[in-house]
Amino acid sequence: MDVAEAFFTAAVLGDCPGMADLLTEGSLLLESDTVEEGLAECEDSFAEGSSGFEGMTVGRVSLVSVDGDVAVVSVDFDIDGQASTEQFQLQRVDGEWKMDLEASA
Repeated sequence: MDVAEAFFTAAVLGDCPGMADLLTEGSLLLESDTVEEGLAECEDSFAEGSSGFEGMTVGRVSLVSVDGDVAVVSVDFDIDGQASTEQFQLQRVDGEWKMDLEASA
């Protein structure tokens, strides 16, 4: 699904506002009280090189399932030469698909 590709593209680029736009509100506020705090923490983690997205390339993103307003996608990654595949949940919010990192954790 396009939202997952866009999210990980933004993540690899260190585009915190771009990532935030593609997250459910609960995911965005997972570790923060406000959107501003969440963005500041994101910016800090990229500045420190501790975001977890360093050295990452994103491969194929494929739809696993859709059940109403919930979808699951499979994402192929390569992080510093280590290939892996992870599944993430998406949530439809006001007609738009968003990454639901709360449910994916």
